[in-house]
Amino acid sequence: MPTAAEVPPVDVLVTQQVPAPGNPLGLRGAGEGGVSAAGAALASSVRDALGLAGSVGRLPMTPARVQDLAASRECPGITTTEGIPACDLHR
Repeated sequence: MPTAAEVPPVDVLVTQQVPAPGNPLGLRGAGEGGVSAAGAALASSVRDALGLAGSVGRLPMTPARVQDLAASRECPGITTTEGIPACDLHR
């Protein structure tokens, strides 16, 4: 499996030399775009690992929520620590 040591060098070219009007410091974001799918990828991985049908509909994937999802797979009649029917967590 590849690790961070195998990532090739990356050069960054900044082409915007104009301050951003949306904040008082005029700063622009650079790397937030790639982070938006991380939660969905993690939820999908948890769903696949637990063998659940459908999708995991709530984030963040806290340890308690993962335990509740695992319990819903084994015991569909239980409720979660938040009082939600466990079977509703992955619909």
